[in-house]
Amino acid sequence: MRSSAALLTPPRRVSLLFIVAEVALIMAIPFLAIKGYHTLLESRAGIVVDQPSPDDPGWTASVDPTPIHGVAEVVDDRLTGLTLIVGRGPSTTGSVILVPATVVVDGTAVDELGPEQAMGAVARALRLHLVETTVLDETSWPQVLGPTSYVVDNPDPVPGPDGQTLLPVGEVEVTAEATPAFLGRPIVGAPVYSTLTRRHRFWASVVDAPPASDHPLGRHLRETFSHRGGQVLELPTVTGPGSATAEFAIDAAATEQLIRTTVAFPAGFDGRDRLQLRIIDRAGGLPITEIAAELAGQGVEVVQIGRALRFDDGASEIIVPPDMLDVESSGEVIESGGRFQLDRLAASLGITPLVDPEAESGSPVTLLAGAGFSVDQVVLEPVG
Repeated sequence: MRSSAALLTPPRRVSLLFIVAEVALIMAIPFLAIKGYHTLLESRAGIVVDQPSPDDPGWTASVDPTPIHGVAEVVDDRLTGLTLIVGRGPSTTGSVILVPATVVVDGTAVDELGPEQAMGAVARALRLHLVETTVLDETSWPQVLGPTSYVVDNPDPVPGPDGQTLLPVGEVEVTAEATPAFLGRPIVGAPVYSTLTRRHRFWASVVDAPPASDHPLGRHLRETFSHRGGQVLELPTVTGPGSATAEFAIDAAATEQLIRTTVAFPAGFDGRDRLQLRIIDRAGGLPITEIAAELAGQGVEVVQIGRALRFDDGASEIIVPPDMLDVESSGEVIESGGRFQLDRLAASLGITPLVDPEAESGSPVTLLAGAGFSVDQVVLEPVG
């Protein structure tokens, strides 16, 4: 009996060999793409640039996130409000975002937590990294404000610790010592969130004239607001069932939109909250800083920008570490804010992400921006 190979005529053998070779080549395409990606970023053959300028091959720069400081406002040993102080960006002013102490995160009103835990819960819900949280009470407010006081139009009487009126309605001078009560002590029988108007007016005064103290928070306030001013905003919330509960849930979509307009370069609360992205210009001459700013403005955490070591005319590609595409044992995709954004980015650009098996777990995703790349193609809806 002749073997099956012997039964093949020469033309049939050539055809079969061609098919096998074609299949092997198709299967090798992802490997070749990854190998080419490493060549673009790692090979220095024939390139001598001691100190590359931003337009040169091999130039890279880390992107610092917009600093956000948290303030937990306390009076009478009770959390009365949370405040986010957002640093200014290249084209944005600084912002103060007021959060009611009764906002609910994961089923718990944050005023039932300690001040630092409450701020951590809100930062986690907003998917934002905070530089630090400062607890300000009767002792620490004078350290931050020093001799600075503010004249504020007071909408309702502020009670003192003994129930007597500390500050009447109308224009009042709010000293450092009176600040905790002004911000957080409601009139008798009123809920704590009723002080929101007072908080708004007080923080607007701080933005207009930051304190002159040497306290770290005082210095940060001056750095943020002294040159270009700023704005005071309120965290978008919706009331819970029965407004009489005085509890608020975070309006996720509206809040993410607020973050996009106030936080120039956001960083996630943890590594997969937001898509951590490295943007590399493989074509040469792309407006890389503008691309980074536009993607950050859509909620992406841009961590690095740069130029490839060799420019070419290759298409845009997205390279991901293996863990970015993890699935559960059931076969379900492990979802996160970063994975959601990755899927939307890939869909907007019409790109299938390639896995780099050499990348470390938790490393950023790389966008190789090729010739003709336009950030106008990218539309990332807010994470719900």
